Order: sequence, then C-alpha cells, then structure tokens
Amino acid sequence: MQLSKDTTDFIDVIDSYSEGKLRKKNDLGTCFEICASYSGEQELQTLVFQSKILWNLSKKLRSTTKVDKGIELIQKEFESSLTQIRDILNQIADKLADDDKERFNDIYLGMTKGNVLNIIDLSHDFGIFKDMQAEIQKHKA
Repeated sequence: MQLSKDTTDFIDVIDSYSEGKLRKKNDLGTCFEICASYSGEQELQTLVFQSKILWNLSKKLRSTTKVDKGIELIQKEFESSLTQIRDILNQIADKLADDDKERFNDIYLGMTKGNVLNIIDLSHDFGIFKDMQAEIQKHKA
C-alpha cells in the first residue's frame, strides 16, 4: 500500500522518537492510514491501547516460568488482548486492496506462532507510539 506523505512523515516522527527501533514500520503506517481514511479513530485507539497491554504482557510472559504464581491470569489477558488486536487488524485488512489484504492476512491473521510474533512486533511499535503520546501529554500539563 502506498502511504500518504502525512502518514510517512508521522511514522518517521515515531521512528525518530524510538531511535530507529520500530519493527513493523510499514504496517504501522498502513494501520494509521487505513484508520484515518474511514474515520476509524475508535478502532485505532483500541488498537493502540490493546497493543500496549499485549506488549507488556509478552515481556512479562518471557520472564516467567510455567510454575510462577498467576501465570494463568497473565496468559488469559494476553489471549484476550491478542483476540481484540486480531479483530481490528482483520477490519483493517478488509479495507486493503487484494494483494495487500493477502499479505496482511498471511503476516498477522493466521493461527501460527509466527503470526503471534508478528502481532507482538506490531504491538511493540504501537506501544512506542503510546509512550510518545504519554510523554507529549505530560509536557502539556
């Protein structure tokens, strides 16, 4: 998908804020572009919020063992966030051209471990955006 100059400039700002650590820069841009094109602000806000949750839970899951107390609750919350993110990514994919839709489906919407890892990477990027938003709000106050 060809992104608008406004979107690419916006993603460049996020990438600069992250010091070049975005993992799914083009797909992050696609999500912003598609949501902006159909007034999907609510979906985008939910995607950003759930992505931050998923990213934090994935970091927690990597640092725990299967016998740690409360691991089942963390896994349940992880799965819930993953489902919500998948639902929104599916809505976004439905608005893409056929080639882009197929690529998006292959990368994010399957049921493989690779698909989950790709969603975690995209969630990482949305988490950086959420951090940037919070920092801007802090400086406004």
